[in-house]
Amino acid sequence: MKAMNDKIKIFGILALAFFFMRLLSGTVFLSNSPRLNSSFFLALKNKTFNFLASLSVKSKVNGTANAALKSLEQLPSSTLRSVGTGVYAKEDTSSDVIYIRIDKNAEWEEKIISLDGRQIKIRVPKGTFK
Repeated sequence: MKAMNDKIKIFGILALAFFFMRLLSGTVFLSNSPRLNSSFFLALKNKTFNFLASLSVKSKVNGTANAALKSLEQLPSSTLRSVGTGVYAKEDTSSDVIYIRIDKNAEWEEKIISLDGRQIKIRVPKGTFK
């Protein structure tokens, strides 16, 4: 019975290895050759970096979001510079904090930009991006 269980485990591991080989062979290797696809590893590195960066940003934002909102409310509107209709901003150079206030009547427009050969649609305050 133990020999049968061992054979089932070996068959399962071989089937799993075959599945992963078929899944990754088109992306990790270049057209059925032993050469590695460098763009795959670059994309994997970028995704990993972006994921780790998002984790650190979320922890910083969650800890200071309320303090930033209170300090923004305390700023007089005259210190904020108009960026677009209903959008105001101010940069505090001493603490490297950028304050942004968006009113309910803010007007947005969608623009398409090229980034790394890809077309990306973004929303910007109306009249700020030409």
